[in-house]
Amino acid sequence: MGINAYTVVFGVMIVTGGRLADLYGRRRVLMIGATIFAAFSLLGGFAPNIEILIAARALMGIGGALIWPSVLGMTYAVLPKDKASLAGGLVIGVAGLGNATGPLIAGFLTDTFSWRWVFFVNVPVAILAMIIIRRNVAESEAGGSGRS
Repeated sequence: MGINAYTVVFGVMIVTGGRLADLYGRRRVLMIGATIFAAFSLLGGFAPNIEILIAARALMGIGGALIWPSVLGMTYAVLPKDKASLAGGLVIGVAGLGNATGPLIAGFLTDTFSWRWVFFVNVPVAILAMIIIRRNVAESEAGGSGRS
């Protein structure tokens, strides 16, 4: 049920996330999304019951839906136009790598520590990503469609 809660909310909100990134700036929306994702990952890790865990997963979906289109737009923006196919390949490649290694890492964390660590590990990753992006990626021009 938690997987479905995340997936449904993510799927419903991703277009809205992309539009918000176009209106308010990709980096800003990514930072907000990463904060939401990390906060509700932490809540999910500490969840005292299944209802709180499912709610945390659903709210993580909002964070993910803000992150994904922002990352995609920022990747295209930081590379020259003649490297657009590289940008798409990078994003899809990294997503595929995450899909392949995620279950292995989650299995290790669950076997070694607890299922809760599947959520806790998201917090430092989100913080590190936000630090790197804040230092290295300029804010996109807010208010546009994001298309040239």
